[in-house]
Amino acid sequence: MPYFQRGYKYYYSTLTQDEMVCYNAILSGLLAFQRKITIPKFCSNHIFQIYLFILIDNPYLFYVENLGIASEYYIEDKTELSVTYLYEPAQVIDMITKADAKHSNFVASLANHDAMNKALAVHDYFLDNIQYDNASNLLSFTAIGPLLHGAGVCAGISYAAKIMFDQCGIDSVIAQGELFDLKTNYTEPHAWNLIKLNNSFFHFDITSDIGLSDHVKRYDYVGLSTEEIKKDHLIVTGLIDCPVSNNYYLHMGLTLKKKSDFERIINKTLCSGETNICFKIIADAEVEKIQDQLEIIIQNQLNVTRSNYSRFYIEPNATQKVFCVRFEK
Repeated sequence: MPYFQRGYKYYYSTLTQDEMVCYNAILSGLLAFQRKITIPKFCSNHIFQIYLFILIDNPYLFYVENLGIASEYYIEDKTELSVTYLYEPAQVIDMITKADAKHSNFVASLANHDAMNKALAVHDYFLDNIQYDNASNLLSFTAIGPLLHGAGVCAGISYAAKIMFDQCGIDSVIAQGELFDLKTNYTEPHAWNLIKLNNSFFHFDITSDIGLSDHVKRYDYVGLSTEEIKKDHLIVTGLIDCPVSNNYYLHMGLTLKKKSDFERIINKTLCSGETNICFKIIADAEVEKIQDQLEIIIQNQLNVTRSNYSRFYIEPNATQKVFCVRFEK
């Protein structure tokens, strides 16, 4: 399974030398489908944290059902682990081979792209081909769900995205935490990715963008800094800090500050005949006030340009202050 050799392993890099020994011993056993894995006794205190790191560093280990301590040999200073698997080796190889084959042409087509364009292409691939699943299928929690069957929950989507980013030559890390809404105090477990672009890491939450993309592709969670992602994400796992933003709207020149910026971009959209535009607001004003002002500006621009559009809809992402405007005749 060549992927395991070339995939970026961030969590492995955070371990001590002794913990790396334990990580490698367990990983080797899992790749060989061993039902009993013997590791040094000094691993015992950190086995389950290391096991978690192995799983999120290596998303194609979806076939492992459970790992536990079978027994400890105090005289030999060894610990024996017991492992159960969901599938037979031949089944796993078949699923991975089919999953890789399904997107191999897409990955190959990105060979001459720069890192940012590769990342955006992967993002769009998921928005075009992957649906958020309601967790009715166990595979939806794994990389196989999205890559082979086109559906997954946030965990499966982040695992699948890591594989594809890695295969495109982009270092990727899976983040685990929570999504939250300050207004309702609602929280739910969540997973997303960090990716490395030009020697810096940024947050990429493809699942959240899938959820927002009912009428138009959204890029609200592309290239975010730690400060930006923390507006509606709680980071649980120890992660690399991302102090600088390279969010999509900044990257594309779609961050607006002044009333004249709004007027300019709405006018440009209407004159070009486009039916939608998304942008990010850089202002301290409350979202409701920004939306009220936008409605006035849009209506004025519709009158000025004598556009054929008669209706418009504003779809805001309040926490990230991203607004998508949709026009209809």
